[in-house]
Amino acid sequence: MLARYRIPIAWKVRALELISNRIGGAIQNALLEEDIRRRVNFQARLIGSSNDGIVATDEKWRIMIFNPTAESIFGLSKDDVAGRVDARKLYPPSVCSAFEALTAGTVA
Repeated sequence: MLARYRIPIAWKVRALELISNRIGGAIQNALLEEDIRRRVNFQARLIGSSNDGIVATDEKWRIMIFNPTAESIFGLSKDDVAGRVDARKLYPPSVCSAFEALTAGTVA
């Protein structure tokens, strides 16, 4: 027969503290995720509704964001260029040089 023993109250309190910390962390993560989701949705609506053409690239110059106005300006669809096209193909060499200088931090 198994012997019954008492678990010290300090152990029970510590276990409850650990559980509550995990629950608190989970709640905080959920709140942070919701905040990020809200910000991303706001930015997407802002970019999508802009009257200016917006073209954003990754570090390898691949187009990652191409809003509806950019589609109108360049005559290309976002689906055709996003993640596939080097943005430098859209611009004249002088504009590409200026962009590269800006990203390299060589323009005052």
